[in-house]
Amino acid sequence: MAKPHWTGPPGTIGAVAVPQSPRLTNSNLGGGVVREPFPGAWQQNVTSPAPPPLLSFSAVYGCVNVISSDIAKLPIKLWRKLPTGGRKLADDHPIHRLLQNPNGYQTHVDFFSYFFVSVLLAGNAYIYVTRDERGVAKRLDVLNPYFVRPLVADTGDIYYQIGASNSLPLVTEIPADGAIVPARDVIHHRIMCVDHPLVGVTPLYAAAMSASVGLRANTSSAEFFANMARPSGILTAPGKVSKDLADRLRTEWDQNYGAGRWGKTAMLGDGLKWERITLSAVDSQLIELLRWGVADVARVYRVPGFLLGDLDKVTFRNSETLMRAYYSGCLQYHLEGVEARLDTAFALASDIELEFDVDAIFRTDLDVRFAAYKEGINTGFLTINEARAQEGLPNVTGGSEPLIQVQYQPLSKLGKEPPTPAAPTPDTPATEEPSPPEPTGSDKPAKDDDGIAGYVRYSDVLHEEIPEVADVA
Repeated sequence: MAKPHWTGPPGTIGAVAVPQSPRLTNSNLGGGVVREPFPGAWQQNVTSPAPPPLLSFSAVYGCVNVISSDIAKLPIKLWRKLPTGGRKLADDHPIHRLLQNPNGYQTHVDFFSYFFVSVLLAGNAYIYVTRDERGVAKRLDVLNPYFVRPLVADTGDIYYQIGASNSLPLVTEIPADGAIVPARDVIHHRIMCVDHPLVGVTPLYAAAMSASVGLRANTSSAEFFANMARPSGILTAPGKVSKDLADRLRTEWDQNYGAGRWGKTAMLGDGLKWERITLSAVDSQLIELLRWGVADVARVYRVPGFLLGDLDKVTFRNSETLMRAYYSGCLQYHLEGVEARLDTAFALASDIELEFDVDAIFRTDLDVRFAAYKEGINTGFLTINEARAQEGLPNVTGGSEPLIQVQYQPLSKLGKEPPTPAAPTPDTPATEEPSPPEPTGSDKPAKDDDGIAGYVRYSDVLHEEIPEVADVA
């Protein structure tokens, strides 16, 4: 198999690298690796000198996890527009099959979850497209966003420099030490472009300070409770204390009452007094500080508080309204952006539509859902079988045609008398109209005991003769 190589025009080897906008580095985000100074340090809450990853702050992890998992669980489908109107599922399309099984080591849920984690943490996501001999996409791999860099040639062509990373060996078409590939082989999705249209900025760039303060507050709280919630303090004496005496008192105090030596009784003499110098959790407003940090991170990611555990304003009846606000304020931008990106990348025909199925998000209560089905069937918007399909039930005989109530008439017939048939002349004997054949099977009219008495099919109304009326100016 041929390895990817530089395919740019002559003289473009020195392509200009796109300047990177200010963003967080892989080390600050954690990079998916647990870093510890010695084995077992993570379990003992001993951190390395490196700054803690922002992903370890609960609000950051919660926002990224909520958005990525909610989108990843949505089925992505291709629809084919019909010439008569409407559309049907294009499950025979090669791109539809590819999106359901993008590669050999990820399901479509794993694939899109990793994709949106890259978008939310790095501001960019890169998909390497492997093609067959016909140039048709046959495999998709999400690349590590911190090891990919866009390049722009003198001619304006775009290329991507893919560096070596721990996940690169999974992409067998790219050498282990990286490669430079043309833009047609990379699907690059980005959000919030600031310095350059090819470089997105992560939302964490705005929430990094709040996340850092929250991490420091958690660390301080852990150290405070590790000391049995006893704050630090100083020993004071009424008179002058020599340096030798001060050193001896400090050493003895640390040895007898320092960390890990709790529960002992201290004996103080010569007027010595112990005074606290560390603020308590109440004095430092620790709870308010942590709550503010969570709210600030959620505000940047546009995630409602109830999805992060704040249920103060949530009731059983407003959950659907809150989910719709979450969809319109947060998810819709990401969903439509990726739909447009994939549509362009795969050059789909004009009669093919690609979209995520958001019905799973708006799955309401049983009574509300059934009331909506009833309204749709009564108005002819839904058929009985379409409503049953929404609940995973099989079709029933005669349930595939819309129904309307008998008294519904076109506006053109209101106030008009039905036309009177002409009387037969003596020369023309009257003839009896042949009786219509007896309907059989699904053509039989609905009976009263079917529960749909008083309804007729659309076809019966459409075949009924409607008199012509003049236009009213």
